[in-house]
Amino acid sequence: MQQARKDVFKLIATQTAIIMAVVLFCSLYSWKTAYSLFLGGFVCVLPSVYFAHALFHYVGARMAKQAIRAFYFSEMMKLFMIAILSIIIFKYIAINALTFFFGFLLAQLAFWIAPACVFWCHPRVVRSVI
Repeated sequence: MQQARKDVFKLIATQTAIIMAVVLFCSLYSWKTAYSLFLGGFVCVLPSVYFAHALFHYVGARMAKQAIRAFYFSEMMKLFMIAILSIIIFKYIAINALTFFFGFLLAQLAFWIAPACVFWCHPRVVRSVI
């Protein structure tokens, strides 16, 4: 279980690295664009960190019901955090909305692509697939 927790946080770290690379590239074009892109990625990554932390709170077969409840509650809180963070950013920070949503979408795509980057040559995964 500890290895699974490390793997999930590796995925989130890879997601963050992909976003930051694109933000650094966009900062050559415009700071406002880079800032909006960063905030869009931030709104996606921060709730994912909360979800990953809450997901591994309950461990073991005896705690299966609590784990399932925690999963659904954490997913609900993740969506709530995305909504609240987005509202706060749009209300109080001057950003480019299109770039913000592109940053959010990029963070989502990075999370789906991250397993290929992290586990591409990982021996444990290769053995389990074969």
